[in-house]
This record gives sequence, C-alpha cells and structure tokens, in this order.
Amino acid sequence: MTAIARIGTELIAIEEKRVRAGWILSVASAAILAGGIVAADHTPWDASATAQGVVVAPSRVQAVGSAEGGLVSRVLVRPSDRVEAGQPILELDSSLPAADVERLSYASDAARADVLRLEAEMAGKEPLLDGLPDGIARSARAAWELRASRRRDELAAKEAETAAQTAPLAAYRQSLDAGLSVLRRLEEGASMGVIPRNRADDQRRQVEDLRGRLAKGESDAKAAALQLSVLRSAQMEAASKDLAEARGRFHEAEQQLRKAREQDRRTVLRSPVSGRIKTLAAAGPGLAVKPGEQLAEIVEEGGELRVEARVAASERGHLKVGGPVRIVLAGDDGSHEGIEGRLLSIAPDSQADQTGRRTFAVEASIGPTSGPTSFPGRAGGPSYPLSSGVEVLVFQTYGERSLLGFLAGPLLGQKAIWNEGR
Repeated sequence: MTAIARIGTELIAIEEKRVRAGWILSVASAAILAGGIVAADHTPWDASATAQGVVVAPSRVQAVGSAEGGLVSRVLVRPSDRVEAGQPILELDSSLPAADVERLSYASDAARADVLRLEAEMAGKEPLLDGLPDGIARSARAAWELRASRRRDELAAKEAETAAQTAPLAAYRQSLDAGLSVLRRLEEGASMGVIPRNRADDQRRQVEDLRGRLAKGESDAKAAALQLSVLRSAQMEAASKDLAEARGRFHEAEQQLRKAREQDRRTVLRSPVSGRIKTLAAAGPGLAVKPGEQLAEIVEEGGELRVEARVAASERGHLKVGGPVRIVLAGDDGSHEGIEGRLLSIAPDSQADQTGRRTFAVEASIGPTSGPTSFPGRAGGPSYPLSSGVEVLVFQTYGERSLLGFLAGPLLGQKAIWNEGR
C-alpha cells in the first residue's frame, strides 16, 4: 500500500470516529434534556397573577379651582413641586375685584358717616367722625350742621308762635278778675236800688266777653304748644327714619364690600393642604378660566397609599378579592424587598388598550395596617421611599405550576384573551 493510500484510510477512520462521537453526544444531550423536563414537570413552583400599576392616594387628592373665574396672571408652581397648606400657587387678574373693593369701601364709609351724624342728631350732640376719610368726614359734618340749623329755625319759629299765643292770656285773666269784681259791686248796688240795673247788665256782658277771649286764647296757646310738640316729634321721627335707612345702606355696603374682598382674595389660589402638585392646567399667564373650573390637583402628604393596577384578562380568573398580594418595585434589580398587601377590588368589566390587549383594573392596599413608608433595602442597603406615583408590580399566588404548564401557558393565555374579546 502506498503512502497516499494509507493516509486516506486513516483520514476516513478519523471521520467515522468523529461522526460516531457526535451522534453519541447528541443522544446524551437529548436524554439529559428529556430527563430535566420530566424532573421539572414533577418539581412545581408557585404560580401567580401579575398586575402592573402605580402607587396612588386617591382619597387624598385635593382639587383647586376658581369660583369666580378670570384670567391667569401668574403661575407660581410647577407639576411635582412640593407646597405647604395655604401657599399661593396661581394668581388671577385682580384689577376688577380691586376696583370694586375701592368703590364699595367708599360707599361703606359714606354710609357709616351718615349713621354717626344721624345718631348724634337724635342725641342732640355733635358727631364723632374719627377714623373716616377726611373728605367723607367734612361732608358728614356739613350735613349735620345744615340739618341742625334747619331744625333750630323750625323750632324757633314754632316757639315764637306759641309765645305769641300765650302772651295775652295773663292780661285776659287780670281783666276778667277786675271785671268780675266790678260786676259784684254793681249787682249789690242794683239789688239795693242805688245803681241802675242796666249798668250791672252791661258789666256782665263785658265779663262774658273777657271769658270768651280768655278761653280762645288758652285754646290757641294749647294748639301752638301741641304743634311745637308735634314738630319736635316729627323732627325726631324723620331723623329716626333717616337713621334706619342709613343703617340699611351701611349694612348692605358692608355685605357687598365683604363679598368684593372675598372675590379679590380668591384671585390668589392657594393650596388647601401640604403635598405635591399632581396636575396644573395653566403653564403660564393668559389662560382664561371659567367659574368653577379646576386648575390644579394636589396629592396630600400622609394618608393611606394604595395601588391602582391592571391585570391581563387571561389572569383575571386567578385573582381573589381579599387575598394577600406581594408588591415590588417595577424594574428593580433585586436590591429591595417587596411589601405585603391585600387585593381590595377588581373591576367588573375589562378594557382594551391601544394594542387591543384587554385588562381589568384592580386596587390593592399596602401593608397589613397603616402601611409601610418604603421598600426595605436588601443586605442593609438603602430603602426606596414609598410615595404616590411610584410604579410597582403586584403579585397574587393562586397555586403551583410546572415547566410544561409554563411552556403551554402562552397558548392557553391567547385562547383566554380571545374568548374574553368575544
């Protein structure tokens, strides 16, 4: 055998050995894989439904709106900013409310001045106008002086008239007394026959005339005194009526002023609670706001946090309301531990997302009681704060699962989704 033939024979033998060895390796690998599958199928692990969601505080979100409406003039915060209770977050144009406040403040001061001068008029004193604007105080004092002068003049005229009616009465009484004395002497003389009877009769007529004049004078004097009293009462009644009207104007002006001040105060929108800005309708000045329109949402600090999530329709049947759940950080690299919770509710109907995938909304509590404040770090590492807006995964175990079941799961899941879609 030549050297070339011998080399060829050796190469063929080597190739046969390589093929035989590869076949043996493939058979062994297949046997190992089959054995692993069989072993895995008999070694189950926990099966759980998974929902993707976010931590929220739905019952602690406070809305901020404008009761009056207007035009946004300043935006003082941005979304995610932390704010304190009472802190201004937006300002509306206050030019009109401020003008109303100024106008109604003047009307209120003027009505108050009227009340003070009329109260002084009824008391017969000078008005105390301290604390009023100078112009209003001067006008009020001038009005008081004018009315006081008119009252004095009216009373003086009526008093003079009363005095004129009263003045003759004393003379009438003296004349009547003298006439009665003369009449008695004449009647005595007439009875004795020394004086003619006609003289006594004439004197009697004069006495009766004096009595009539005196009676009329007394009546006229009483009427004048009554008129004077009526005038005083009329003046007091008029002042009382004017005072009541002035008090009414003052009360109305005060109410309108309080309303205007409240409207002016409402042009500054403040946070009702301490927390963080969740949403903000106005990015800058110029936004026209309707009355009652919501402009911001603030997530209040503290309170019970919950998880709002969505679970695939294929896993809906595995969930149990009231059952325990495990909540972990979405995208966590394993450096933080999960938190226990409880499934609170499942929406009765599913919804399709943009891809057509149908899901159910679920809600879960965080913690067994008041809830933790963070995801604990593993091996002494730093914890992750638990707050509204944190994305999480929610797991609820519903049984055991084998490797074959896991491999067949997607096919069964697609069938369940298809059935749900129908």
